[in-house]
This record gives sequence, structure tokens and C-alpha cells, in this order.
Amino acid sequence: MPNRNVNVYIDCENIKVSSRRILNKRVHYPALMGFLYEKYVNTVKNYHTTLTVKAFVAIDDREDYADSFVDTLEGLGIRVIKTEKYMAFPDESSRGKENTDLYISAEIQKDLMKGDIHNFVLISGDRDFAFLGKRIMQKDKTFEVIGPKDCTYGEYKKMKSFTYLSNIPFIFVDLKVYEE
Repeated sequence: MPNRNVNVYIDCENIKVSSRRILNKRVHYPALMGFLYEKYVNTVKNYHTTLTVKAFVAIDDREDYADSFVDTLEGLGIRVIKTEKYMAFPDESSRGKENTDLYISAEIQKDLMKGDIHNFVLISGDRDFAFLGKRIMQKDKTFEVIGPKDCTYGEYKKMKSFTYLSNIPFIFVDLKVYEE
């Protein structure tokens, strides 16, 4: 049985900001992992699939929830790559976003150079990765995007392999569930 390697890159800053601003909700990461396993591992026949999930998180050590969030992700088998928050916008909602994009781009390029990854899956609506997606596809690799409905770059929506985050069952939970 041939091997198939699927790497998933989660832009936590992008999906956090968009889900909170648009829906006033948070992403339920266990539901996301269930969806990824079902789509890329359980339903694919004739391959031995290795699924690697990497979450890029801008961490400010002064935030109380940071350690528990990272622990939750790691407990789900997600490799967490911490980025620094160095940008401060007046509403502080996008701090660290651009830094996180650089980390994601570097990680994708590194994995692309290895040559053994067959599917690249980006969970983000950020258009900053569009050029990188085209480069991946030029190398005869699969590039897929899962993104927020109202905050996703239009070119991604035209792709055959685009999924709205909101189409994943049980993906969002109310913010107040976490606050109790």
C-alpha cells in the first residue's frame, strides 16, 4: 500500500479573528480534527495516509489562556508552533498576525522542498498564501484551503478544493462556553 502524506497548516490567528468578529464564536478544535481525520485518513482507500497537523499560534505569555490553549491543541495531536506577537493595532485583534504568516510560509516552503508531502491543506482565509498555493500546484502537489465564509480571499473560493469552515459539523461554539 503506497504512502500519502498530508500536511495541514492552521492559521490560528486568522480563524480566531474571523470567527470572533463575524460569528462571535470560537473554533472547536476537536471537531476540526475529527473532520480532518475523516476526510484525509478514514475515507481514503488504497493508501497509508500520514496526517500531520501544525497550528501556528501568536502567543503573548501575559495572556492567561495561552498555556491551556496550547495544551488543548497538543492534546489533540496538533504540533504547535508559537510565534511572537510583535504588532499592536489599536483594537489589538490582529497582533501577531503578520508574524504568524511568515512562520506558516516558511514551514510550507520547507515541507515543499522535502518533496514527500502530497497534499498541502491551509486553514485560513488569508490571501497572503495565494502565491504559495500556486507554487505548490505547479509542483504537481495538491493545495486545498479551508476558510471562513466571510473572510476568505476570493481566489480560494474558485478552487475545486475549497471548503468553508462553517460546513464542518460542530466546528463553532459560543464564546460564553469558554468563559464559564
